[in-house]
Amino acid sequence: MINKVFFLIFLAFISGNSFAMPILSVFNESLSERVKVSGRFHAGLQINTTIPSDKLYVLMPENSDKKLCVDIASVDGIYRANIIYQLNSEQKGYIELPFDSKYKSQLLQYRPLDLAVKATIGTSCGSMGNRNILASWGKDSDATSLVLLIRSDARSDVAYIPDIKNPSHKVKCQKIETRYNVAYDKYCLFEGLELQSVNSIEVERKNLRLIPHETFEVN
Repeated sequence: MINKVFFLIFLAFISGNSFAMPILSVFNESLSERVKVSGRFHAGLQINTTIPSDKLYVLMPENSDKKLCVDIASVDGIYRANIIYQLNSEQKGYIELPFDSKYKSQLLQYRPLDLAVKATIGTSCGSMGNRNILASWGKDSDATSLVLLIRSDARSDVAYIPDIKNPSHKVKCQKIETRYNVAYDKYCLFEGLELQSVNSIEVERKNLRLIPHETFEVN
């Protein structure tokens, strides 16, 4: 009788944890040495980590039963992935995503800064109004910094967090020092943050001609 009770508890535990896991719906990836200069302005928004990892996480601000859309691009344009997960209402906080890439050994050669992750939540991928959430290579529960990765032809890009009145949270975006900046070429690093308090990031783009500023809603 006791063994049966433990068996039922074990089944309930497994079922509960399986239910809480994001369900992988679409996984497309490619690795090609033949690349051309291309990329969108917003390449990635992620928690700043420094140790290479093949474990992919997102920081869920609240429960959601919508789709999680993830785009990954290496700075040199060689690796790209488009992934869709189905969320459920049990997921909140740090969530590890199923990420069974066949190129893990190659990805571990990149710094986290050189693998941009753009994660959004919405009813469908590509829809206007999808919310950005923070992604992370590896899990750091004590992290207090995030990085916005962009591709910009502006002479200068300055990023700031409007909700936080602190001069240190207005930063100049820096050039990424690598041999090939194909998918993106700048990073904007914010430090000393309570990550879940960040609701938006604005980027002032300065050039000899007028360039529209960019705003990213977060969480």
